[in-house]
Amino acid sequence: MMAEMTRISNTFFLIGSLLNDLGAYFTPMLYALEERELILDIFEAVAGSRMMCNFFRFGGVARDLPEGTLQIDQGNFLLERLPRHD
Repeated sequence: MMAEMTRISNTFFLIGSLLNDLGAYFTPMLYALEERELILDIFEAVAGSRMMCNFFRFGGVARDLPEGTLQIDQGNFLLERLPRHD
């Protein structure tokens, strides 16, 4: 799960940088970095580090996820991130 979240966070950065290079200026990059921060917060809760998390060990992982790390209020979480149209 942590490896997939690493891949997803790197993809957020890739897409934001690509759109910035294609001329979308910095707005998509800011949205991508905002979503990437959520994944980095989970890394920090699990491994104590945001960017270079040392979580994997031979034969398993260093420790389990702390209680409540992945529990979010899904209704408010999605409504905060959906675009608002009047």
